[in-house]
Amino acid sequence: MRVLGLGILATFAVSCASTTFPKLDVKALPKPPDDSRDAKWLVLLDESEARFEPGKTGPELVLTERWRIKMLRAAEVPPVRAFWSRTFEELVSIRGRIIGPDGVEKPLDLSKQSEQPAFSSSILFSDSRVAIVPVPPIPVGGVFETEVVTRQRSMEHFTVRQTFGGSEPVALARLLVLAPKDWDVRWKVLAYDGATVGAVDGERDGLRTWTFERTDLPATEVEGSGPPLANRLPQVVLRLETWLENGKQKHPPANPEELSRFLARGGDERDVPTPELEATVKKVLEGVEDTREAKARALYEYTCREVQYCAIEIGLGGWFPHPAKDVHAARYGDCKDKANYLRTLLTIAGIPSYNAAIFSHDGSPKEFALPSLGANFNHQIAAVQLPGKIVFADPTWRAVPFGELPPNDQGAPVLIISAEGHDLQMTPESTAADNTEQQKMTLSLQPDGDASGTFSLSATGARALPWKRRWLEGTGQASRWVGEQLWLRAPLIREFTQRTRSDFEKTVEIEGTLGARRIAADAGQGRLLIRPWDVFEPWMQTWDEKRKSPVISRFADTRTITVDLTLPAGSSIATATTERKVESAFGTFRLTTKLEGNTLKIERTLLRKSRRVAVSALPEFNDFVGDVTNAEMEPIFVKLGGAP
Repeated sequence: MRVLGLGILATFAVSCASTTFPKLDVKALPKPPDDSRDAKWLVLLDESEARFEPGKTGPELVLTERWRIKMLRAAEVPPVRAFWSRTFEELVSIRGRIIGPDGVEKPLDLSKQSEQPAFSSSILFSDSRVAIVPVPPIPVGGVFETEVVTRQRSMEHFTVRQTFGGSEPVALARLLVLAPKDWDVRWKVLAYDGATVGAVDGERDGLRTWTFERTDLPATEVEGSGPPLANRLPQVVLRLETWLENGKQKHPPANPEELSRFLARGGDERDVPTPELEATVKKVLEGVEDTREAKARALYEYTCREVQYCAIEIGLGGWFPHPAKDVHAARYGDCKDKANYLRTLLTIAGIPSYNAAIFSHDGSPKEFALPSLGANFNHQIAAVQLPGKIVFADPTWRAVPFGELPPNDQGAPVLIISAEGHDLQMTPESTAADNTEQQKMTLSLQPDGDASGTFSLSATGARALPWKRRWLEGTGQASRWVGEQLWLRAPLIREFTQRTRSDFEKTVEIEGTLGARRIAADAGQGRLLIRPWDVFEPWMQTWDEKRKSPVISRFADTRTITVDLTLPAGSSIATATTERKVESAFGTFRLTTKLEGNTLKIERTLLRKSRRVAVSALPEFNDFVGDVTNAEMEPIFVKLGGAP
């Protein structure tokens, strides 16, 4: 279904359209594809009709969205939801109907319609609204159809996005675009699987038309550890490219540089130094080394700590920050407010910097579509100009040291916002050497196979972030949470201390005491069996080689766990020194065991080179996991003292 390219999604004047739905012969409707036996319904039509036309203050868009399904089995149909922003849109009409298997038609009951705000809890206020109409049970074999019409203003800033396909099979998905003959549109096809969606030009009602259509689309399964469904489905992102306004031809930003300049407009009004801001910079920099990097780090850390995240987004306020002086007074702001506040402090300190637009992701960076406000970005960070380099910094993420980025910002297109205009860049991506964690257990093994002792932990980069955020934000059940982070099979945390208590330190250090159950199993005849597979939590799993999407991790990393296991007095081991190493394109695994006196030392290391495994590489990856598992299955037998 289409998604309007607005960062926020409209006066509440809803009426029932006067036109009627087309006549449908339920028995003559398309049958579901053979492989859709698990489908809830067949989407007969998923259509957006986008009609561009002149408005009072610029081009407008009348968008009609139609959705028609045939029920294949008993299932709950989600409510009809219509989103809009009061600044840019008007909700014109909602209507719907239900056609039973016998052909009897009933209109959707609009008297049950409700309206409510449509923004997350991290936003204090927005003019985004949603109208919700519940859908009654639809009998198997019946048809449900809806139509939502909105009128959207300021279309020079935004896009229309149509997705082709979904989690249920689709018979027909279509985007129909209409515009005056002397206007033009521009589009880009985003196709994860390489599928194309071509445009067919035409004419209707004296208007130019462009039709994008796909038919007989199978259901796309949501796969674990894969990209979001929206990233996998073919999409058309389309915008108005040229139009006539008062006899003059106009156009939106033509490229990233022009978009950069557009976003920079008004920036000078939002970073004006004030006596209060100047005093703050002076105080923060007292005693700080007189270098750009040291000053930038101090002001970055101050912004992260002192300005809490909370957003007020009304109209273009979804893209342009509030003045730095207002953020300073309120001590809160959203991502662009915090980035602009930091930029203002840096300017006072004589350090050049910029806001930068980016798409915050969860391992699947978003491809840049068209140079418009709502098509590409959902986040803003800072770009700090240091001698010979630009350092990207995200003041929204407290606990990330200056010079690093959280995984959500890495390896993604970024647009520096400046009056002179910048082209797209890519944010740096961390390596396995940047994100490390080492855990060490010093345990005493009991004859029953249980163990107890101490543990310590050291983590850097992205591997340190969960520990820092837990320390900053977590409450209650801390021991249980720590136990879940350790790589023993069944640890019981007795007590722990976080030795590093600075949110911006590169390294986190933890230590404590614990117990561990069933480190070794009874092998009979006075022997205990120890296998690394039974001692450690698994780090990798195999994946179905028939899956359609790559396996995504949030970052590359290096993990090491060492267990020093003191054996019961008088125990012996026949062979304890082994080393297994498994090399692959995905990473390096190493497992060593060694007996020193009465202590068995087991060390396991995994260096994961990349956060992405392509579908074509899954057989090789599964072989790698299989070799690792085989290495961890090798047994070590401990003969207890006094056993025959």
